[in-house]
Amino acid sequence: MSAALADLDAAPAAARIQELGMIYIDFARLRPGLFEVMWRPELHTRSDPALRVAAQATRDTMTALIVQAQREGWTTRHDLQHLVTLGWATVHGLAVLWRDGPLAEQVGDQSPAALSRMVMKTLADTLTGTGTR
Repeated sequence: MSAALADLDAAPAAARIQELGMIYIDFARLRPGLFEVMWRPELHTRSDPALRVAAQATRDTMTALIVQAQREGWTTRHDLQHLVTLGWATVHGLAVLWRDGPLAEQVGDQSPAALSRMVMKTLADTLTGTGTR
């Protein structure tokens, strides 16, 4: 994630948040076994120090991006940690729906990647108040 985001360093935070979401979704789709292990407590120890460091680093990245996005116009009416959780829940849900098949079955002619990008854009537009009806 860090390497991909470094390539977008000059991009607006909203674009980097969208890309972070797509990286997460692609990881789940391309590495389903590893993704599954990450979220199955019977397959790992949540208290493992390396796991905790990695999880916190990811959350810190998302938090920093949302803070930057707020400086660029995103809403500040909502609690920062609620926004971080909203972003995580959105991308995790998309990742699981895409990986497990229901998303692809429901999107018709639109690719799951295109739908995922539009959902991420809709989330950003909603939080900035720039969405259209």
